[in-house]
Amino acid sequence: MSHKLAVAAALILILPASAMAEDAPAPNAPADVPQLPPGEEAPAMAEGSLYQTVGNAVAMAAANAVDAQQQANVVDQASTTIGVGATGGDIDQTGD
Repeated sequence: MSHKLAVAAALILILPASAMAEDAPAPNAPADVPQLPPGEEAPAMAEGSLYQTVGNAVAMAAANAVDAQQQANVVDQASTTIGVGATGGDIDQTGD
């Protein structure tokens, strides 16, 4: 169950029917914050969703860049090891 769904379910169980009327202020809402009519919060919700999507995309791009760099380091190390071995060098890394 998602967090928002769990909160909504808890509010339905806790709040009396009079508090769930459409014109009633949100529970625990400060008095100086204007309450938007139903349906007028959609643009703000869409913008918030856009910001979250862009943030997730940037985070995923950074994670992919780190992974690509790590894979390149593995390839570089393997090619160095193969190159040293081909020249007849000692590639024993045990220290003996």
